[in-house]
Amino acid sequence: MDSPASHDLNAFPPAIVSTRWCEAVADPVFSAALAVFLNERRWFAGKARSVAQVTIREQIPLTAEHAEAQFLLVLFEVAYTTGPAETYVLPIRPATTDDSLSDAICRWTVRDTPQTGLLMDAAPDPALWSLLLQLIAAQEVIDTAGGRLTGSCFGSPVAVPTEGVPRVQSRQQSHSSAIFPPAMLMKLFRRVALGRNPELEIGEFLSHVTPAAPVPRLLGALEYRRANGDEFSLGVLQAFVPNDGDAWGYALRSLGEFCSRVRGLSAPVPIPATVASILEIAGRPTSPAAAAALAHYAADAELLGRRTGELHVALASRSDVAAFEPASSTVGEQQELHTSVCETAVRSLDLLAARQHQLPTGLQPIAARVLRSRDAILSRFAPLLDRRIASQRIRVHGDYHLGQVLHTGADFVIIDFEGEPDRPIAERRLRRSPLRDVAGMLRSFHYASRTDAMGLIPGVAGDADPVRRSWLDAWYVWTAAEFVRGYLEATQGRAWRPSDAEELRWLLEVSLLEKLVYELAYELNSRPDWAGIPLAALLELEDSAASSPE
Repeated sequence: MDSPASHDLNAFPPAIVSTRWCEAVADPVFSAALAVFLNERRWFAGKARSVAQVTIREQIPLTAEHAEAQFLLVLFEVAYTTGPAETYVLPIRPATTDDSLSDAICRWTVRDTPQTGLLMDAAPDPALWSLLLQLIAAQEVIDTAGGRLTGSCFGSPVAVPTEGVPRVQSRQQSHSSAIFPPAMLMKLFRRVALGRNPELEIGEFLSHVTPAAPVPRLLGALEYRRANGDEFSLGVLQAFVPNDGDAWGYALRSLGEFCSRVRGLSAPVPIPATVASILEIAGRPTSPAAAAALAHYAADAELLGRRTGELHVALASRSDVAAFEPASSTVGEQQELHTSVCETAVRSLDLLAARQHQLPTGLQPIAARVLRSRDAILSRFAPLLDRRIASQRIRVHGDYHLGQVLHTGADFVIIDFEGEPDRPIAERRLRRSPLRDVAGMLRSFHYASRTDAMGLIPGVAGDADPVRRSWLDAWYVWTAAEFVRGYLEATQGRAWRPSDAEELRWLLEVSLLEKLVYELAYELNSRPDWAGIPLAALLELEDSAASSPE
């Protein structure tokens, strides 16, 4: 189904004939239209897969006394021709004359009348968010034919604002959100899975069990339990943190300033972009060259490292809470981890082989070199079998990068604890080495340093400039070292952080490689033009393998 260019309802097939708009959702035509609608949504993760069928599983009516709008929360399952099915949440309502057709799903007609209308994704409607907030604040329970929707508060009761309207966030991401004045933010998850979402579980732990962490406070939640006991986390309500945007945007702005400072200078002395080099630089005071070039961002990167360390300290602070108790790795668990990361790498490399000739022309030779290094890449995970991990595993963020951190102007606050959405919730709840988060942030710094080619660094043209490339490579190593320095200082002496320098090095290398192969698959499926960033990093990793200490 194509989106029409105007508000001509007759140009918006297909039609559903129904006695009421709510009943139209159960019509097979609605499911068929929904399968087309999904491909235009940022939150839909199955764009690279072939949809076999969309099935409506639950309809949860949302009606509040005195409320003008009426909504349905629809839980539907997307089955694919290959691979596991996924479950999504979609708020639905009939259209008004003010709606944008970009949010329309299909047309419906009242039976035996000329009345017609559109069924819409209701997420852009502030009235939906006001109603969801009322459900949480009143801790209401809505019983349906298939289960029960429950709103709940954590700690103090939630006060519903008496003035102002929710500001629905337009930013495209894997969930929908709205800000309530004066200081609350609600997220509605779009893809859901069986079990308690880590965003809810970790948020409750950090807010109310061990509150000394640089994160927003959890205020409430929406959860749905089916009659058979299956449980889904549908949304969370958090304290809103005033901010100047995320740390990704702040890093790009700082990179623009960095490029201005070094413009016209000769290329710096090359610095190996290896884990060993970053750890060595992190172990000594900031060099005059790095301090002059990075300016204020040196202190910012170190502060972000400290805040990351403080997060891990908080996550590992309660051995009396079973889901958060630090744990040592057994030989069997290391073997299972090795199998898991190798399977991830194999899937990514197989995908690269299948998509190699669909990549932009300039990336195809790089892809070929990476594919020739397939065995060497897989062999880099061997330390998980050959060496014993002495440090403990803890709960971690799980999807840590600059976009998951808010910059307040003077500090950093860490957000979005859902974990990698492509992984099952049970896997996202596993304890991991905290270096997995460290690796995620180092990869994010590397991404930022490579965005000049996309024109994302303010004031920097996208032309190929080898001198500027040398400076941006130096920015990455220096910034990564500042971050690592702050992190190591904040976590000194903790049993879950490797105390042995050799274990710290190889475990961080393995964690980086795991992130790299995950990124490769993500970019191939979502942004093929960006695949050159993880591809280049994989080549750099192999080029540096011979010089890495063993």
